[in-house]
Amino acid sequence: MLRRLLLFALLVPSAGLAATVIEAAPGDRESAAWRYAHRVLASALEAHGGGTVQVAEGGPGGEGYRLSRGRRGAFLIEAREPAGRAYGALRLAREITLAGKIPANLGLDESPAYPLRMVEVEAPFYPPEARPERPYWLGGFRNMYDSDQPPYLDLSRFNRIPERFERYCQIMLENGYNALLFIQVESRWVDPEIFPGVVVAATERARLAAWRDLYARLLDIGTAYGFRCYLWNSEVTFPPAVMASLQRAGAVQGRGRAAAADVRHPALLEALETKYRYFARTYPQMAGYLFRVGELGEPGAVVFRPVGRDHRRGEPERVADFFGAMENLVAGELDKQFIARTWWVGHPSIHTDPAMYATAVSRLRSGSSWVCIKNTHEFWGGQPLNPTIAAARHPVIVEYQGCREYDGMGAVPVVPARHYSKRFRQLESARPAGVWAWVKFGGSGGKYRLPYFYGFDDWTEANVYLIGRLAWTPRADARRLLREFAVLKVGREAAADYARIMELSEEARDRGMYVRAVCDENPWHPMFPVYRNYFYAGELIASEDGVSTDDPVKYIFDHYRSRRGEMRRDARRALAARQEGLRLAERVAARIEPRRAAGLLENVRHGLALQEVLSAWILAADACYAGPDENAAARLPRARRQAVARLAALKDARARYDAEFGEYIDRQSGLRGFITRAEKTLAQPPE
Repeated sequence: MLRRLLLFALLVPSAGLAATVIEAAPGDRESAAWRYAHRVLASALEAHGGGTVQVAEGGPGGEGYRLSRGRRGAFLIEAREPAGRAYGALRLAREITLAGKIPANLGLDESPAYPLRMVEVEAPFYPPEARPERPYWLGGFRNMYDSDQPPYLDLSRFNRIPERFERYCQIMLENGYNALLFIQVESRWVDPEIFPGVVVAATERARLAAWRDLYARLLDIGTAYGFRCYLWNSEVTFPPAVMASLQRAGAVQGRGRAAAADVRHPALLEALETKYRYFARTYPQMAGYLFRVGELGEPGAVVFRPVGRDHRRGEPERVADFFGAMENLVAGELDKQFIARTWWVGHPSIHTDPAMYATAVSRLRSGSSWVCIKNTHEFWGGQPLNPTIAAARHPVIVEYQGCREYDGMGAVPVVPARHYSKRFRQLESARPAGVWAWVKFGGSGGKYRLPYFYGFDDWTEANVYLIGRLAWTPRADARRLLREFAVLKVGREAAADYARIMELSEEARDRGMYVRAVCDENPWHPMFPVYRNYFYAGELIASEDGVSTDDPVKYIFDHYRSRRGEMRRDARRALAARQEGLRLAERVAARIEPRRAAGLLENVRHGLALQEVLSAWILAADACYAGPDENAAARLPRARRQAVARLAALKDARARYDAEFGEYIDRQSGLRGFITRAEKTLAQPPE
């Protein structure tokens, strides 16, 4: 029999409304997750006339919950665990908000399909100056907090991090996540002086102490909200002085990107043991560590590959040695969760060929460690499911990217709802142990990331919302989830149009940023996404006699000549999708808060301006490579003039945006490299 629980809160609304009563288990009172869920639910009830909620210890186990209407119309939340009761309260609040009223009937019984639902904690989720009301976590640009005066930190900003991080945890709890992956901050979590002979300046020592205390506090906050916390580790990462000593000892050969490590060398093993024992001692709240190989890019530290630069001979075996050594240390000695993640620049087979991947993880003890695998080869559109997921012997964590790096390298907001829905349904039979989502980042050192800017953040949240909800219910209708998100963001009146704008972004992406003929023939390597490769094409349309035969665009228009009509139609349809999106955005803008409306309009105008360039470029390229019977001489000059004009309009759109909202970080301006390449290509008119 269900045990009735103690009264936790009584909220008295304004006159004429019913009282709102919410019960809770005694143990839940100390739970940060429950306290937040209680506030959200109470607010939703108050906004719609009040009501009574009874909470019982029973029903689904784990994080599952059951919602129903109990005696005398009271809502009943049943869950065996505190996490389930918190998720149930948040779900009830969401149902009330989405319906715009207290539901007359309610019957939900839900448990998450994925036991681990992890989300990236990275730098920064929202720029603090532009969006002071939004959460963010800042790790990758730590020097923004430095000061020349004791305590050598800008405390007016530094001291705001915990409250912002707590808000981040609350939003991710609402989205259904239960784990956090601290990423790209590994080198900032370690005190260099733990290594023999390393000494840092007094100013840096003071900063390190402050950041060490801060990280411990953030882990406490995340743990209090029920999150399991993990740390991303970039191959073999050490401070420069430690790297130099390892080179002198012979544990590392070579320098820079050519450096290779001997994972069996005693000096390297000792350094790794020192580092991770320090982590375990200093941050006991950390649940485990994810190790990636195949990429470089940890800021503020020296990173070297444990496998060298040869992408073909022996890499899987050497990766296996590295993973095996790290698992022995992390899972064996330190009793922490070990996660192996591999993705290889220039060597895709190591994470898409099941046999090769099996070799790379062959030293791991089956069942005790996890492997992290991207849901596809790379985050391009049109690619199939990664076959290594179904073939893996170990529990699999499937990786998604909320801001997709190859869809314009993150420069164009895209919400690929249909793609997410398809992937989660495909993965049902594989029964992955978990999922994790990049909030943003990814691609070419980050040069093309516009979502830092005002007006793009809701799109980032939409991706995170969809991935989080599908991890609970993989067969949920993605369009319905997108409509839910829109209601929560802009209200019921504008929700349909707002959701449709995001749907159109995926349609424009599919038709305007990829050549479907190439994707259909070779889906693993579609390459030639318009945004990147069409503007790498050097002298395209700069002369009447075309360009060299090794040009990728010429290859496309020669090899797929029979589908050129389809390419032209796709270019026009992608542009039409962006134009429809702008019409809807203008309608939405009249119904929402002015500054949010301004950001939305600039977001959509930016996408349209970029698509105008891409579509004009497709038509110009088509004219450039037209045969003699296709009236190329008459078509090319006009097509080129149109491409030049569209490029100028894109520059004007960026200038207008920067004048209105300002650029957060100059190097994140997104389209600077894109525009530079396009201008160079179009610099000379056809002779």
